[in-house]
Amino acid sequence: MLTPYEMNYVNYVNLRSLELMEDSPTRVCLGLERRPILNQANIEDKRKDMKQKRTILTTLIGVCIVCIIAFSYGQKSTASENIVLRISTPKGYYKLGELIPVSVKITNESSDAVYIPSNSLDEVGIKIATNENTGYKYYVGQGQNYVLDGIYPDIKINPTETISKQKTILWNHKPEVSHLNADAAKPLLKGKILNDYAFSKQGIYFLKAFIMSLKDGRRVEVESEPIQVKIDEPIGEDLAVWNDIKVNGNIGYLIQYGDLPMSIRKTEERVNLQNEVQRIIENHQNSFYSEVLRQSLATFRANEEKRKALKEKYSQKPNY
Repeated sequence: MLTPYEMNYVNYVNLRSLELMEDSPTRVCLGLERRPILNQANIEDKRKDMKQKRTILTTLIGVCIVCIIAFSYGQKSTASENIVLRISTPKGYYKLGELIPVSVKITNESSDAVYIPSNSLDEVGIKIATNENTGYKYYVGQGQNYVLDGIYPDIKINPTETISKQKTILWNHKPEVSHLNADAAKPLLKGKILNDYAFSKQGIYFLKAFIMSLKDGRRVEVESEPIQVKIDEPIGEDLAVWNDIKVNGNIGYLIQYGDLPMSIRKTEERVNLQNEVQRIIENHQNSFYSEVLRQSLATFRANEEKRKALKEKYSQKPNY
């Protein structure tokens, strides 16, 4: 004898069999409606309907994720006043064309952890002005970009913790606007240094460091207090070298990074620049700049050999 559970299962199977019998008399007696036969048009309509539902569902899920992330930002201790930046240089005076090392320390001086976007550490920025209180302009070195879009994982800075970053100042990325009219170029030039070198004239300058932090779920700029540096014009043989290199920003890039900008791609251009630097070294062997140029040129040539070896390695056809 069947148990109640087994009897229910048998009834279920029997009813499913009746559903599959389109013209079954039993279906008619039981008052079961006949299931319509789906043609190709019906199938396509159902597929479109399901696709629309999936699209709506995906959109709703995306909106929910963004809301959750925004909510989580708001829950973190992100007050920018809790973060203190300090900028320093090894000395207070430099020559035009001399590489300036900069140390930036980021300290959480609150009793709670604070959070900053991770890319802020990679983009610790420098501002430069000739007046301590106004007129600061962004210094843009190699690979820097201060447009911070999208969602980045945050870096936690614990109470009293300090993070240090090292930067250098010399070559400046001048905005390229020759292909634009005056109106289109204006926003790209605003607040930027428009020379190939961060310091192109002697004088007293003020430096600030800055990062992007989070406050109430928004990114805000946090600055250090300014420091003062004096930039002097070189004399004698050093002045002769500065006059040679100040008209060629690519030499400043070479001094700072031991390489050439990506814009110098042609072999002929790269060779010509090496020859120009070599000429300066040979003509001004007693100059302060010559040893720096010699070291940078040696680093560049070593990098060129590595690039050449890699190119040869990956240009070879595999042997099968």
